[in-house]
Amino acid sequence: MPIVDKIIFDFDGTLINSQPGIVTSAEKAFKVVLPGRPIPNFTPLIGPPLKEMFLGVIPKDSDPLIISRLVEVFRATYDTEGWRNSNLYPGVKETLAVLKELKVNLWLLTNKRRVPTELMIRHHCINTNFDYVITSDSSPKNNKYSAFQERWLNSKMQKRDSVLIGDSIDDFTVARDFKLQFIAISYGYGSNLLINNPDVKQHIDKISDIIPKLKYMKLW
Repeated sequence: MPIVDKIIFDFDGTLINSQPGIVTSAEKAFKVVLPGRPIPNFTPLIGPPLKEMFLGVIPKDSDPLIISRLVEVFRATYDTEGWRNSNLYPGVKETLAVLKELKVNLWLLTNKRRVPTELMIRHHCINTNFDYVITSDSSPKNNKYSAFQERWLNSKMQKRDSVLIGDSIDDFTVARDFKLQFIAISYGYGSNLLINNPDVKQHIDKISDIIPKLKYMKLW
């Protein structure tokens, strides 16, 4: 029997590569809201919430209505077509199935909103693997930290039995603040910051390495 009975997965950059759909939706939003301007390179900006992503390509003192409109057009595009342009990383479906068969409680934690998240997990046939799906709009503050905090504080989970797996400093921060074990993946959008962070002790190169890593950490 595993000692770990709860694993919290980040979504984008950890289980799914949604980069192509995010980029095309961001480019369309930029063309609609700011026609005539050169289209920025959105690829290195993927990971943080949408507002932060767009603030990375326009002046910080721009009209706030511009940011709101960019986010609005992005969401409309992504919810109808952009979300389809995504792929699970190799081994995700099989690994989730093994963990579920072992009766591990699986959570999904994401900066995405619920609408595209549920569309994507159903499309890729992994929706039945998760006991909880925590999206940014699960909280009035619209970020995954607050959404996780609300769910965690309202649950009866034993912290020592829980592991968070993710690809960003935000994921590491959640794990640190809530005293969870943390495993960084090396292939995600923000992984370079985790690989070089001395406080991050555990890494995996592919999702199927989770079970061997848990055994190495003596959590399995």
